[in-house]
Amino acid sequence: MNVPAWRFWFSPLVVSNASKAGINMQPQFAAPLVDTRQLQAWLWACIALTVLGALALLYINAEKRWLPFMGGAFAQAHRKIKRLKPGPEGNKEAFYHMHAAFNTWYGANCFAQDIEQFVQQNPRFGRSREQIARFFACSNDYLFLDQGQDRDQTMQELKQLSKQFRHCERGVA
Repeated sequence: MNVPAWRFWFSPLVVSNASKAGINMQPQFAAPLVDTRQLQAWLWACIALTVLGALALLYINAEKRWLPFMGGAFAQAHRKIKRLKPGPEGNKEAFYHMHAAFNTWYGANCFAQDIEQFVQQNPRFGRSREQIARFFACSNDYLFLDQGQDRDQTMQELKQLSKQFRHCERGVA
C-alpha cells in the first residue's frame, strides 16, 4: 500500500509513535443516520400551533380595522372606554359610548324595553341578554338617579362589559 509523502498526519488516533503511517491508518466510516421524520413532524406541529395562537391573539386583541369585525361599534367603544379615567365625567362618557354602540347595532335609539327586540335582531348577543339588561339598569341608575356608586368599580364593569360585547360582536364568545 502506497502512502503519500505528506508532512502531516491525518489520523487523530495513533496507536504508537508516528514512524509508520500504513500501520496507523484507520478506515473511515460514515456517521450513522438519525431518523428525523418524527422530529420534523413535531416541529411542524409546534410551528402550526404557534402561528395559530399568534393569529388568535392578534384577532382578539387587535385594535385596527383590517381584520373582519374589528371595526365594530363595541370594539370602538371598548377602545375609547379603556382610555378613560374613572370619575363622573369619564363614567358618563363611557356610558355614552356604550349607548352609541347599542344604537348602532340596533339601528335606532335602544332603550331597556328594546332588549328583546335587540337580541332578536342580533342573535350573537343572545347569551349576554342578562348583562345587557344589567347595563341598562346601571346606566339609568348612574345617569338619571345619581345613586353615588363607586366610580372605579363602575368603570371596571363598563370595561369588562364592553370587552364582552366586543367578543359577542366578533363572534368569539
